[in-house]
Amino acid sequence: DNGDRYSHWVCVEVDNYYGFFNEESYKYLGHNGTMRDWEYFTVRWHENGGYPLLTPYCHHSLWQVDVAEDGKRLRRRVHGSTLWQFVK
Repeated sequence: DNGDRYSHWVCVEVDNYYGFFNEESYKYLGHNGTMRDWEYFTVRWHENGGYPLLTPYCHHSLWQVDVAEDGKRLRRRVHGSTLWQFVK
C-alpha cells in the first residue's frame, strides 16, 4: 500500500529552485500547477529539525509555505511554523 499517492511529490530542480511534481495529478505544487515563478521553492535547514519551504513573493521576499489551521490546505505566509521533511 502506497498510502495516498496524491500526497507524494517528486522533487525537481529548475533554475536553481526546487519544484514539486505529483505523478498522479500531473501537476506541480503551487498556484496553477505549471512550473513557473509561482511554483518555485527553496529550503533552509531549521535548527529544530526539518525545513521551512520558502517561495518567492513579488520578486522581493521569500514567504513560507504553511499548513492551514484545518490541516487540509497550504497557504503562503510571511512567517509560518510548518517544517517539512524530505524522504527518498
